[in-house]
Amino acid sequence: MLKRVLLVIVVLTAAVVAFTIYANITVVSMAEGHIFTEIQNVPHNRVGLLLGTNPRNRYGRTNTYFTNRIRTAAELYHAGKIDYIIASGDNHTKEYDEPTAMQDSLMALGVPQNRIVLDFAGFRTLDSVVRAKEVFGCDSLTIISQATTTPAHFISPAPTASKQLPSLLPFAQAVPCESALRCASGSPATR
Repeated sequence: MLKRVLLVIVVLTAAVVAFTIYANITVVSMAEGHIFTEIQNVPHNRVGLLLGTNPRNRYGRTNTYFTNRIRTAAELYHAGKIDYIIASGDNHTKEYDEPTAMQDSLMALGVPQNRIVLDFAGFRTLDSVVRAKEVFGCDSLTIISQATTTPAHFISPAPTASKQLPSLLPFAQAVPCESALRCASGSPATR
């Protein structure tokens, strides 16, 4: 009986590991050809979606995720890769207001206020992406985040008959403490 239980545990563990590896390989292969490392290679999109984060880390120091996202958004704007920026973030209290902090920082880097749209309901990445489509009418955009936001966050969970492969959202990532940039192009998964 103990051998049978152990065999079931081993088989189930192997199945979970195999599925995880398969899922990762699938996501990486779908993102291939949509990832860019140079700003000049990023395709133009009318809108960039800047995902929110706090300007300060939990220790009260400058948050490199915030700094790099802001810098990347401003660079994309000034390079003519995006025309508008949706600053999407959380503002659950009066003292915590990611969109306004992002707007102030973008303006300090020369992005005009009339090119920045504030979205105060971007509590999660999914919320921000869905709102970009449903509230702001974006059919295509460049998502500005960091390297820990994976392409898997932007893959449609269930392909339909008209969409054989899940769609990958355009994706720009600033890697913390480095000047690397990753972008992916495509159409929103929220269609």
